[in-house]
Amino acid sequence: MAITIREYGVLTATGEPCGLDAQRLADADFALLKQEALAGRPYLSLISRAGNECVRVGSHVGVITLPTGTQIEVLPKMTDREQDADRARGLLLKMLTTVMDIPFRESGMASLNTARRPWLQSLIEFVLGQFASFLRGGLRSHYQQTRANLTSVKGKLDVAAQIQQRPGNETRFQVCYDEYTPDRPENRLLKSALLKLLRWSETPDNNRKARELLYYLDAVPSSSNTKHDLQAWREGREMQRYRVIKPWVALILENRLPFVSQGEHQGLSLLFPMERLYEAYLGKVLKGGLPAGLHLREQISRHYLASQGDRGWFRLCPDLAILRDNTPVCILDAKWKTLDGSLDNGRDKYGLSQADFYQLFAYGHRYLPPGGNLFLVYPKTERFQAPLPVFDLDGYWLHVVPFCLEKDVLMLPEDSMLEDFVAAPV
Repeated sequence: MAITIREYGVLTATGEPCGLDAQRLADADFALLKQEALAGRPYLSLISRAGNECVRVGSHVGVITLPTGTQIEVLPKMTDREQDADRARGLLLKMLTTVMDIPFRESGMASLNTARRPWLQSLIEFVLGQFASFLRGGLRSHYQQTRANLTSVKGKLDVAAQIQQRPGNETRFQVCYDEYTPDRPENRLLKSALLKLLRWSETPDNNRKARELLYYLDAVPSSSNTKHDLQAWREGREMQRYRVIKPWVALILENRLPFVSQGEHQGLSLLFPMERLYEAYLGKVLKGGLPAGLHLREQISRHYLASQGDRGWFRLCPDLAILRDNTPVCILDAKWKTLDGSLDNGRDKYGLSQADFYQLFAYGHRYLPPGGNLFLVYPKTERFQAPLPVFDLDGYWLHVVPFCLEKDVLMLPEDSMLEDFVAAPV
């Protein structure tokens, strides 16, 4: 059974389904999720609603597959109103492939964003396509030293082993030779990833594609130690073609991405904290649009909020910083929250957080010269489509602006460019 819900939706064992914000589970499935929530998983919490226990998903998106076979698809929430699930799936796939340095349209992913299927199956179809494109170029082999007991001499005779051979085996030779074989860490990991995708696949097309690709790896064993093989993955020039598949192999086998969480239950859990994914995606998009002389860095950590003697206390780490000659000239902070531009009053304050303003105030005073510009970047929604009037933070200017995820455009005041807001050289 497949269930689709979005961020901050609730799952319960009672009541009727309410679209993307509330879904009903079987008693056994709800008991499993309740156990996860009580164990303190960051993507689930146990709440009470109308006197009934509910499990609420957090701001993690992706898929959870329970041991019972039930699959829970969690999609991004871009508005308070109901939204098209296919649009949300397409957005999630686009953000993930961009962060992993795979062009969205050139990869063929754009054709998947309207597919009416669970998110995981669309992702599997795309990854299988990436693996197929890679395998068309052939596998890299290497020479591997092999020891064997043969009826003829091949390579070098292993004299020490030959002397220790038991009497009666005079027709056998202990030899050592180099064999040119595709049995190497990278290929073993690729086969293990394909076997895992085959287990996850639930559509006939994905099953067929996975089995066809495994045929090309018939001479390669699967990895018996994925952690060791990932550490042994070579990055030289001769392995340059393998770079495109390594992120996917690491993601499938060990969820090895900085913004991926993994559940502790026995089913598959592939979940992406939306705040981290949005931050990484924004950085990738903005990095490609800066003029010469400016570059963007993520999570710089040069200054502290306070100091005691020669020790710094409370490190300040802006999400994104634009630098000129290694000097920060503009600070941006990504916030995966919904604002309402119509709530222009002293009580609601557009839905802004006072803590975020304190944070940007500290960034400005520690990283920028007086008069510098800071940005809070929120996703564009129906209720937040234009920049807010600029805020004065004691001599620093704070701009609250929307970012259009569909067009990849940072919507700045009066159609200006981001470089117009960088601090002048000192």
